[in-house]
Amino acid sequence: MPDNRHPLPQHPLRPPDGPVAHRHQAGGNRRRLLGGRRLHPAGNAHPSGEHRRRRGGRHGALPGEGRHRRQPGPGAHGGGRAADRPGPLVSQRATESLTTEEVERRLPEQEAFARLLLRRIERHLPLGKGARIADVGCAAGALVLALRREGFDALGVEPDHHARRTAAELARRLGEEILVLEGTAEALPLPDASCDLLLASSVFEHVGDLEKSLREARRVLAPGGGLWFYTTSALCPRQQEIRGFPLFGWYPLRLKRRIMRWAVRRRPELVGGTANPALHWFTPGVTRRLLKEAGFGHVINRWRLRLPEEGGVIYRSALKIIQTLPPARLMADILVPESAYLALVEERDDDD
Repeated sequence: MPDNRHPLPQHPLRPPDGPVAHRHQAGGNRRRLLGGRRLHPAGNAHPSGEHRRRRGGRHGALPGEGRHRRQPGPGAHGGGRAADRPGPLVSQRATESLTTEEVERRLPEQEAFARLLLRRIERHLPLGKGARIADVGCAAGALVLALRREGFDALGVEPDHHARRTAAELARRLGEEILVLEGTAEALPLPDASCDLLLASSVFEHVGDLEKSLREARRVLAPGGGLWFYTTSALCPRQQEIRGFPLFGWYPLRLKRRIMRWAVRRRPELVGGTANPALHWFTPGVTRRLLKEAGFGHVINRWRLRLPEEGGVIYRSALKIIQTLPPARLMADILVPESAYLALVEERDDDD
């Protein structure tokens, strides 16, 4: 895609008590981080490429003044499973509260998720190495690090001070670059048209002003760019935002919001300890309308993002039925909690 992007801010993330942490590139070559200054290695070299095993993880994590990003969990990314997000259940605490050691242990999951997600996205939105990617609500920046290891210019945006400090500590411990800027989905600290891809996992359901957040996402995307986000669903009765309320997804919106706010005050363990509970639940139709109003040209649902090679014969057959028959797609949306979308800046004729 033509490079019509504006440079991103040069604010390298500095650990609280030391210089910028960075990574040593394979072959001794060091690259700039999103237009930032050239950095020098601060530790042992790390191999790069597919052999690096690992965020995908609960990207599932990833909201306005804050967001409830849930921890990654096992089985979130494999073949035919529901691998739309990096991470799992709300019974765990919000990922912005994870320790440096906990984040480091989850890096392999984040790397596996990053590779899977990029394979899905690049079928619709080609991304060359060095493409500029921003992870909104990035918590401690594990996905940012995973994307950088894959050769992309990646940074994160995170409102939580504790999470940003954890990112700084993680960068220092690993000797790698992790750039995390203070900001929210409603006020991204990024220039216009500066990103090729924006990621927002478990973010938009938590923001105070959803329409403003989507307009901000569109503002920072370059021509030909895209927004991928993972969020709640109003179609599936099973929810991962709160425990103890059967069929919660089908409750009236006003009641859902009252319950979520009650849980934050009285039973925080039911919502993973987050101070920023979910406020929005999405359907494909409403989501498409909101994205078009924000200036996006084309919307792709999670089922068209799935790749046939992710599963066996039964998976491929079921996926084809879901992708081609609207009643089957509706049934799948009712059965599978949460949802995911890829919104492209450019217009196309085959909108989902």
